[in-house]
Amino acid sequence: MPTVEAPSPDAREWRLTGLFFLLLLVFHGWAMSVGWKQGNLPGNEFRQSQTAITALFIQRDADFSLTYPTPVMGQPWSVPMEFPLYQWTVVKLSNATGWGLIPAGRAVSALCFYGALAALFPLLGALQLAPSRRLIVMGLVLTSPLYIFYSRSFLIETMALMFSVWFLVAFGRMITAPTWGRLALVAALGVPAGLVKVTTYIVFLLPACLWTLLEMRRQFAIAGPMGAARRGAWALGAIALPVLLTARWTRFADEVKHLNSSAGFLESDSLMNFNLGTVSNRFSALTLGSHWHNISANLASPLLLAAGLVLAVTVGRRWWRQIALCFGCYLASLAAFPTLYAWHDYYAVANGLLLLAALGIASSSLLDLRPRWLPWVLLLGLHAAQVWTYQQRYFGMQHGPIHGGNDMTQTIERATNPGEMIIVSGYDWDSSVPFYSGRRALMIRNGMERDSDYMDRAFKAQAGGRVALLVVRNTEQPNTELLRIGAQYFDLDPRPVFRWRDITAYAPKRLRARMANTLRDALKYSEVRLDESMQGEKWPPADREVLTEDLMENGRDMFAECTPLPWKFYAQFGTYRTREDERAALFAHPVTRLWFKVPAGRHRMRVECAIEAAAYAGPVQDRTDGVEFLVERERADGTRERLGSLYLDPARVAADAGWHVLEVTGDFSATDNLVLSTGPGPAGSFARDWAVIGAVKIE
Repeated sequence: MPTVEAPSPDAREWRLTGLFFLLLLVFHGWAMSVGWKQGNLPGNEFRQSQTAITALFIQRDADFSLTYPTPVMGQPWSVPMEFPLYQWTVVKLSNATGWGLIPAGRAVSALCFYGALAALFPLLGALQLAPSRRLIVMGLVLTSPLYIFYSRSFLIETMALMFSVWFLVAFGRMITAPTWGRLALVAALGVPAGLVKVTTYIVFLLPACLWTLLEMRRQFAIAGPMGAARRGAWALGAIALPVLLTARWTRFADEVKHLNSSAGFLESDSLMNFNLGTVSNRFSALTLGSHWHNISANLASPLLLAAGLVLAVTVGRRWWRQIALCFGCYLASLAAFPTLYAWHDYYAVANGLLLLAALGIASSSLLDLRPRWLPWVLLLGLHAAQVWTYQQRYFGMQHGPIHGGNDMTQTIERATNPGEMIIVSGYDWDSSVPFYSGRRALMIRNGMERDSDYMDRAFKAQAGGRVALLVVRNTEQPNTELLRIGAQYFDLDPRPVFRWRDITAYAPKRLRARMANTLRDALKYSEVRLDESMQGEKWPPADREVLTEDLMENGRDMFAECTPLPWKFYAQFGTYRTREDERAALFAHPVTRLWFKVPAGRHRMRVECAIEAAAYAGPVQDRTDGVEFLVERERADGTRERLGSLYLDPARVAADAGWHVLEVTGDFSATDNLVLSTGPGPAGSFARDWAVIGAVKIE
């Protein structure tokens, strides 16, 4: 039978526990790095993608304001939840290193986890654990499945944890020996802890409150009621600023959310019952069962839980106060936020340290066993059980494709421009579709897609939002009302653009041809299929004008020689970027027409014009009969006034070959357009009228 001896940590024990801890630290670093370059965000993808899309658009818009973008509830795009310190840090790291956002987000989370882990060392010291015993506790954290998996997540959790644990360390030192400097340090750590995630901060306010009560009792015995009151005043003074600023941030965030007609459900009053739970669900079998699952499958293996209980009442019973303190604070956090901890596994990042500390303190008592090799065999067994649980629960989730999303989100990204937005029905307000697509979105919450009044308000709020796609999930029963309102506000075509599994996507009529042109070849090796109605779409359309902003971004390059860019164009036979006589040019076969917006006042337009040499180099019967280049002023009523023209007929007039300049001057009102167009020769023939337009400059 093993015997129990009084603890006597010596240099040998310190060396062994130090080496053991370093091996566990290396293992954690390796396990955390598995799938580091994966483009998806496994593990509560709903919440990770919400944090990630915020960082994406902070970076894209260079918007580091407090009304930062979270573009998933439509315009206005800001629906602030947490103070964006994590997102700002990720964006700054990404910008400084050139890393992608997802690796940068994982790196920030990992660094914050190790920062929180370091704070455990002095915190466990305050519980009277010897340094070697502290490393045993910290080692169990390193092999906890949850702390391997979520220390690499795109979440604010580990940053909030780091500030909160260091807050508790500083608070403990301040409350036992108050000084103004220590009070300032506690406040300085409490402010980011509360702002980044208030529920995590509250978890660590619980032991801080208990610490205060114990110190007040001690001071009462020494200095009476006034001594106890003074110690309580120090505690209140230390948390006053964090609590006040956190409350002010919550009010500010609610005020911003209130401006968005689709985001009212995210205001703090609306979330109160969900965050704090109700009488009916607080101790329901379903809630308690979910807690047990999260504990035994995510935080600690069943073997560790059983061993911790046995050790706590046997060889570790002399540590019962410390174990009870940690376990009690853990249970109190579950009671404070029962729903949050029951239904979100990642929430345990905040309070899991308390449970693991209780188990770790009990497990550290194994060092009291003899012979000396026995504790290490038992500890290896406990860690092996932890690793096995991690392998079963999370390891497989860390593997995935380098490119995030799926065929559908990649198709959305191909078919739309970064400045355009999408509307998505059937995904609740899950941010993963807009994040992987890289697009702003209005996510229609489940149950609201058939509420005509809500849909009308939400769609009306997107005026000017450049809606490019309506993506509808579960389309066995088409939502005709949704399509009707979409057609009313965004001129959506009732014919689909593409389908993918149970997804159907619709587009405004003006964009269907562009998308057909973009997607025809791109979808050869995709599960996404273009709708049959897209086969007849031609780009650019010969029957209507095209807004320049509706072009794909790289398609606007054909107007690179124009200053400014035309805001719309028409090309009867298509247009594209070309070269003529070593100059960049725009192919402008008649009839091609470019519209330019100019401010009120007098303006001069200078246009380089030519006809491709091949148009007049062949047999006489195959030559162009000339092209007219025409500049007009277009009034608000659509009438036009000729300002100048140039007719080139190089097949008959040798001097018309090569490049020429058309220059006109005119006075314009704020509602006028300047229109540059090409037309056929006097016979009206379009044969070989291969006109090109070079540099266009309006001053």
